Amino acid sequence: MKSVKKNLIFSSVLLGVGIILFIVSLLDILPDGALGSSVFGMGCGFMSAGLVSTIVGYKNYKNPDKVEEIELIENDERNVMLREKTSAKVYSIFTYVQCAIILVASLLGYKGISIVFSILILAELVVWGFLANYYSKNF
Repeated sequence: MKSVKKNLIFSSVLLGVGIILFIVSLLDILPDGALGSSVFGMGCGFMSAGLVSTIVGYKNYKNPDKVEEIELIENDERNVMLREKTSAKVYSIFTYVQCAIILVASLLGYKGISIVFSILILAELVVWGFLANYYSKNF
């Protein structure tokens, strides 16, 4: 029940953010120079994804058998291990992708982009170090 409620709350928040962005873009209260069409697009995207997820989540929440099945699937040790290994592999691959972007951006003369991605890599490594330290002490 816990993960189904969490997914339902997340999808409701996503729906709310989408509605707010959609209304802000329609009322045209953005400052000059803001990308109103981007806000409109994000609002429509968040609103549609949140609406579908909220409907599916509410339907699942009302069916106790489905809730139990979802909880079993999400808490299965094999699925948890696969999710963790996949996340770790994606992180390692995208660390190299970001380093390549830094290299290409700096060779092409885009100093701002290379600095932003360098800060992002540095922040990821700092968070990785803190989490590795935390998990090594607690587990």
